[in-house]
Amino acid sequence: MEKGKKADGYEDIKGGTPVDFRFSPPSQVRLQLSELDVRFREAPWNLRRLLNRVDPLRPGLLLKSALFEILYGMPGELKGDQLRFSELMARMGQLVRPPSKEDGPEALVKWWNGFWDRFDRRLGLYEISSDQQIEFDAEGRRLGFQAHEGVKFKLRESPAGKIPYKYPILGVHDDSKDLASKHEEGGLAGGFAYPFESAALYEALWRNPVSLSGHVERLIFSALGAWGNQSAVFDEGRLKISAEVEMGRLSLLRVERIGRIGCLGNHARHVIIYQRSVAPTEQFASQQDALLGAPVLRKSREFIELIQPVRSYPDYPSANVMDASMLQGCRFNSRTIAVDSRWGEDVGPPKGPAWGWKVPLWRNTGTPDENYPKPQVDLLFAPTEPACPQVPGEVLDPEKLYFYTDTRAGTGSNPDQWPSVPDIDVDPYAFDTKQEEDEEEKNKKPTESKPVPALLDGSNSRFTLFVSTNGLGANLIAGRSAGAMTSVIKNVSISRGGVSKNESVGDVLQFPRLVDNAGAEIRQLLESNGSAFTKAQNLYKTVEDNNGEALKRIKDSLSNQFSDEIIKKKQLSCFAANFAQRRRVLLLLLIKLW
Repeated sequence: MEKGKKADGYEDIKGGTPVDFRFSPPSQVRLQLSELDVRFREAPWNLRRLLNRVDPLRPGLLLKSALFEILYGMPGELKGDQLRFSELMARMGQLVRPPSKEDGPEALVKWWNGFWDRFDRRLGLYEISSDQQIEFDAEGRRLGFQAHEGVKFKLRESPAGKIPYKYPILGVHDDSKDLASKHEEGGLAGGFAYPFESAALYEALWRNPVSLSGHVERLIFSALGAWGNQSAVFDEGRLKISAEVEMGRLSLLRVERIGRIGCLGNHARHVIIYQRSVAPTEQFASQQDALLGAPVLRKSREFIELIQPVRSYPDYPSANVMDASMLQGCRFNSRTIAVDSRWGEDVGPPKGPAWGWKVPLWRNTGTPDENYPKPQVDLLFAPTEPACPQVPGEVLDPEKLYFYTDTRAGTGSNPDQWPSVPDIDVDPYAFDTKQEEDEEEKNKKPTESKPVPALLDGSNSRFTLFVSTNGLGANLIAGRSAGAMTSVIKNVSISRGGVSKNESVGDVLQFPRLVDNAGAEIRQLLESNGSAFTKAQNLYKTVEDNNGEALKRIKDSLSNQFSDEIIKKKQLSCFAANFAQRRRVLLLLLIKLW
């Protein structure tokens, strides 16, 4: 595979020398010699008679199982009912018998006999078929054999535990040395593994080397290699590896990774495609050695594909309509966004395993790049009149948006259930603590309360998106009041919290959200009747009782995850001040109720 230039540290394919090539282990098939309980059967070594028997309904023999490896390093197993194994022409029909001299002119008879002899001695092609398969769909596209059940793939290691290919990540990370040491020195720069460019993603693949599900179609074997398409799903359903193989040569390799757009939450997938060609594609021509005329497998495309182009807010089950207010949705007009893995990086604490991987949707280089056009993204704001359409605001700085995929064990394949990640979904430094008073000032005014820290100026924050609504105004108080307050939106700051209690990094944000939710419920109770005070009092008591426990969780979390004392102090002081402010609001609400 050709991933990068030799000058950049890659040694994939050397010009003027043979390309490194490896053979997969031979395929093995188990066949049922006869479908009937008979006393005498065909000799099992007479494969020509057994597999070339012409019968469009029951060609060849019943297939019990097949072991094959058409993608190097990823052996597959196929089991199923009513599968058949036969020579290709046994199902499609053989040519008519050679004619004799009495059947026509001598020249024609001689030509036909020569053609029939060459056809009879051609390469044998043995295909797997099913009694239920559909050859063509309604639009005339070929379907052929397809199997979604009974297919399993596994990543191959040598008996000594070595991995027979080159470690794919350029520049080994400290947390990936154990896995890197298992790869064979001088191993193949190819197979299923080589497209990976992130240690976190590659390690997540090997966490469980057996696929969750698999798919094969149009599988044909020969003595010189196989034809077929296959796909396998790994890593809790977050990773899919697909391949197209022709006569034992890999023609196309596609690696897909499920993820989401940070802050906005739209579901998306990251896709890398390697394709056999005689010249590099325009997107990666500057990153690869040309090797013009050589039919090698090259990295040809890489992009983010939006699975969920439009997402409405609020977008979680426990949401209150006030959580989103004027921001009602996000729409990606660019459904496919070209990116480069070299822009990305693993995400995680300074010490310890990575949480995931991120890549920006765009890089603002100051000059237009046809290979990486600027993504078209709209934030959808509440209209001033309910009957009017939503007000679109084009995001002017999409380079602040990131694709993120989680690699932690147990988080699953649903991006909505992944914990919020600092610097991806939430800004951990949302408050400025420079207003803290020094010890001398505190001693002078011991009775005065500490001022609430002011919000940071969001103009340079990665979590503040600048938008253009073309002068259209949006309702700033949508969902908060029956009236309307109109303004032209210039920028919006978006940050997400509400992570799982099991995630230590989320404790910093979990408790403030609890207070917010309680405050929203109390405000609703104020407008109702009956036992409003009792319910509000119980809610407040819950918040008060959990205060100490939450602060302890936050201290422990920060101590475990951050070695920098300044960061710990900043995180804790921000939370404490923020909580104190919200606690006073709740207290005022209760006094008003009383």
